[in-house]
Amino acid sequence: MRHRTSTRTRFSAWVGEVSVAGVVNAMSAFTPIGPDAVYSWLSGRTEPRLSTAAYIVRISDGRVTLEDIVRHREATKERGPPTEQNGSER
Repeated sequence: MRHRTSTRTRFSAWVGEVSVAGVVNAMSAFTPIGPDAVYSWLSGRTEPRLSTAAYIVRISDGRVTLEDIVRHREATKERGPPTEQNGSER
């Protein structure tokens, strides 16, 4: 199920710029992740492990920091559970 992320953070803006597929492809040089992991981070259900978050900082060329990732999780938790987007599944 795909979820809409209405909370705009530096992390979600960066993912929006490079796309979920772009994050998955760039991360493949360091660690295998799938699109579901990125969507889970965006929705705030989970956050990347510290080692994975460090790779995100690296592939973003510093546009995203560890603090940005933590702030994203906090911001998504504050707004509550994600909502379905158009009621469709991925």
